[in-house]
Amino acid sequence: MLRDDCEGKTTTICSGCRNHIGDSYLLSLVFVGFQIADGNREANAATFQASLDTEMYFQTQILSHADIWDKMTKGEALAEGAELRRALILYNMMMTLNENRLEQYNSGYLDVEPAILVNETTGWPIFEIWVNSTGANSRSSEFMEFVYSIRNNSVE
Repeated sequence: MLRDDCEGKTTTICSGCRNHIGDSYLLSLVFVGFQIADGNREANAATFQASLDTEMYFQTQILSHADIWDKMTKGEALAEGAELRRALILYNMMMTLNENRLEQYNSGYLDVEPAILVNETTGWPIFEIWVNSTGANSRSSEFMEFVYSIRNNSVE
């Protein structure tokens, strides 16, 4: 934006135009700040929606295998073979969900740490089988440290 008294100047810009350029930079920075804030809100909303979608899918799996889930939560014996495999898969799905929640919490997208859920489930007998499975071995070391710290604190 040039002022009328700047016309014809090709090598220098008058002080009035410098002020206008400074104002333009300031307005650009303010605009970028609003864009970042909007992007953060959108990322938070998308993360929350993805977490809800995953939670709903997991709940449908629990409903589909309610008999196995009930045995797991009550600490009842699971039959060797298919029933035990299904129980391990359900437990691994739950721990994958909790690992995701922990990652989202650590990234600042979720406000609630998943400690309560992990604390409750590490007391189930299936936990001892799971920790020696490929499901547990595929979890991050950070998550497994979190799980053991929660478990150790609940035992004390």
